[in-house]
Amino acid sequence: MNYTSFHSTKPLILIVEDDESIAEVISLLIAEETSYQPAIADSGEAALQVLHELPRVPQLFILDYRLPDTTGIQLYDYFQSQPQYKDTPTLLMSASKPVEEIEPRDIIMICKPFDLDDFLAKIYHLLKHDTVTV
Repeated sequence: MNYTSFHSTKPLILIVEDDESIAEVISLLIAEETSYQPAIADSGEAALQVLHELPRVPQLFILDYRLPDTTGIQLYDYFQSQPQYKDTPTLLMSASKPVEEIEPRDIIMICKPFDLDDFLAKIYHLLKHDTVTV
């Protein structure tokens, strides 16, 4: 698990991705192109720990489908069972297309590898009100 200090009042996005290079690219993209602050966890267990330590509820979850200890779908289902996270939108990243698992859920999916502009557009769509910072 790694994340930066959360002394700022910027809204948060939680990235749960076990591939460190992908997590870093996403984190940099969010930090440089949005008004949000990224937090990173590398497993489901680490995500729960990070959530416990964050000063605010994240405005978006970005979840990898395959994690070392769970799936992004199982993590999403857990978040949906928690009142404080139930309304937080989710973007699921996957190299495969787990359509049967996604269809009954309110999840937006992006296939890996993805175009960074498309990825950013999906983030803006899920957050609905944010714009690119210049």
